[in-house]
Amino acid sequence: MADRAQKILGPALKARQFAPAYYFHGDDDFRKELALKHLLDAAVDPATRDFNCDVRRGAELDAEALGSLLGTPPMMADRRAVVVRDVPALRKDARAALERALRHPAPDVLLVLLAPAGAKPEKALCDGAVEVPFEPLREAELPDWITRWARRELGATVTEPAAALLA
Repeated sequence: MADRAQKILGPALKARQFAPAYYFHGDDDFRKELALKHLLDAAVDPATRDFNCDVRRGAELDAEALGSLLGTPPMMADRRAVVVRDVPALRKDARAALERALRHPAPDVLLVLLAPAGAKPEKALCDGAVEVPFEPLREAELPDWITRWARRELGATVTEPAAALLA
């Protein structure tokens, strides 16, 4: 995570205080996936993740299935997470159920909506969830990002010249 996404998610991750819903969009799918991993790691207890984390694709969901996912209480935990990938693919009935859920979120469910690269941000989702944009890094930002990412994610050191070559 970097830039606007880091500014939005960083404090929530550190404090472990989360909004009811997040909407990830933009063209940098790698950083979206990395942010999703960090968010789920912080929000859902690893010991109960199998029970309290559901990941679905938008095209697979109808209103009833989405309502069931969002209405299921957490098991042996304070919170559960529901991730909807490819949210633009939601059918009309599921879209209506999602918009209702965003207006009246369950207090013990963290909803994460992901739009694929190339999808235009949707106003209804930007208004109903915390919008987290992931725009591609500029060429000048890449070496520094690679160095920080390698240190944080891999525990490895990448020199500036090596990061410049990778970029």
